[in-house]
Formats: sequence, C-alpha cells, structure tokens
Amino acid sequence: MFRGAPPSGSIGTPGVGVGVGVSRTACRGVWAAVLVTAVLVASVPLAAAQSSPADDPLFGGMDAEFADAATGFPDPLENANRKTLGFNRVIDRWLLDPVTRVYRDVFPPPIKVSIRQVFRNLAAVPGFVNHLLQGEATNACVTAGRFAVNTTIGLFGLLDPASEIGLDERHADFGQTLAKLGVGSGPYLIMPVLGPTTVRDGLGGVVDIFIHPTTFFFGPFQRLFYSGGSGLSLREANYEALKALDESSVDYYAALRNGYY
Repeated sequence: MFRGAPPSGSIGTPGVGVGVGVSRTACRGVWAAVLVTAVLVASVPLAAAQSSPADDPLFGGMDAEFADAATGFPDPLENANRKTLGFNRVIDRWLLDPVTRVYRDVFPPPIKVSIRQVFRNLAAVPGFVNHLLQGEATNACVTAGRFAVNTTIGLFGLLDPASEIGLDERHADFGQTLAKLGVGSGPYLIMPVLGPTTVRDGLGGVVDIFIHPTTFFFGPFQRLFYSGGSGLSLREANYEALKALDESSVDYYAALRNGYY
C-alpha cells in the first residue's frame, strides 16, 4: 500500500465524490419541485371555491337569482287564449284583411298618416281624463292644450302644430291608472278582435273606449277602425310585419306573446 492512500472503504476518485454530491443535490431539487407542484394542485380547487360567484359580495347572488326566476310568461289562460286567437284569425282572414288591403290600395300614404293623426288627436280626451285620475296636473294641462291647438289650428288633427310649439304627446290610459292604484297586470290575455293585452290593460282598454269621444257618435265598435290590435289604421301601418311574423312562426301564438312582452 502506498503511503498517503485513502483509507479502506472510501472513494479514492475525486470525480466520483463530486458526482455523488451533485446527485444528492439534484434529488433534493426534484423532491422540492414535486412538493411545490402538489401544494399548487391542491390549492386550485380551494382558490376556485373562494372566488366562486356564489361567495362574491358583488355577483354572488346572481346565479341564485336567475335560478329562482320564473321562466316564460304568466299565461294560465293559454288554452282560452289560443281559442280566441283562432277566432280572431278567422275574422282577420274574411273581414279585416280584405278591408285592410283595400284601404292600403285606395289611400295614398300622406292621407293614411293624416287619418292616424286625427284619431291620435281624439285619443287625447281619454288621455286627459286618465292624467287627472292619476293626479298628473301638468300632463293633463299639456294634453288639453295639445288637443285644443291640433283641433283648431291643426284642422281636427290632420296636422300637428302642437308638437312644433312644445306641446308633445303624453300618453295615458286606464290601464296605467289601475297600475298606479296598485292593481297588478294579471296574466296575458287575447281579447276577441282587439288582440293581445293583459287582464288589467284589457279592462282599462274597455273603459277607455267608453271615454273616447267617437263612442258617443259611432258606438264602441269604432275602435276597430282607429286602434286596438286589429284597428284598421294601425293594422295597415304594421300589415307587412304581421304577415311576415305569421308566415315565419312555427307557433304564431307564442310569437305574438313574445312580441307583446
């Protein structure tokens, strides 16, 4: 044995000793990386749960709110409504559609616009009454002034000079009056001939008919001409849109209901 030789059991090659040290350091690094990865993976579900909208003070209640929201529209009268719609469509086909087509072909657009304005002017009378019932004195005064100007200077409503002097139209009906008294809208309703509405607004529309000045001269059926879901004047203005909706809808009743709401 040479003097100065390494003792028995020791590694005599310096490169080998260094390699073992490096290997041990690498193993420690690998285990540290595995430990950090495990901690991160375990923390992801916890972080997701903590950031969930259910616990968010700003948006947390939105999911629950949407989950509890009622789907669709209040329509417990659907069966009766569908039968009424069937009746209305028969009236449309054999009476109102032919009259509407004649009305469209005979009168030029400026005349039809003037006719609509005349009936809009007359609608100021029930509007004025309902503004008073709702306690809206300013709106009632504006509506009365508008009616006076358009009836005189505007030739019974053929023209609309009231809008040019700042007396804009302010709509009010008995359905709104009932709403201000706390009456709920009630379910969706299709009225014979008059078309889609709600129970409250349908009742309000009937009251407005009897307040309307033309009722005293022509009876309640004059509404078929100037207003309502099947009113000739407004019907003509929306004729193409109604026809397109009817032809493109798988369920015309549901399409009308969706359009109403």
